[in-house]
Amino acid sequence: MLVGMAVLGSGNVPLLGLRGGLGTLTRRLHAIYRDRIELGSPVRRISWGDDGVTVTAPGGERRADACVLAVPATVVGEIAFEPALPSRVRDAMSSIRYGHAA
Repeated sequence: MLVGMAVLGSGNVPLLGLRGGLGTLTRRLHAIYRDRIELGSPVRRISWGDDGVTVTAPGGERRADACVLAVPATVVGEIAFEPALPSRVRDAMSSIRYGHAA
């Protein structure tokens, strides 16, 4: 499924990235799980609890047992969570800093 990994770093600690960027992984997963992954529809709200999750986007709502949220940390603040994310998660997300390679 993966096209391959590319070494982006130098020295003794290589930084690994997906050849072709993360969009490659997204497109491959979408090709396999087309009925479960919707691209190009920004999530506005995620309601979650013991009974599952409801994700709201401009195209409507989707209900599921679980949700994998794969967005940059800088975007998480644009999504309303009900209930709110635990403070330790919010703090961790707000402390992420991106460098030139991100």
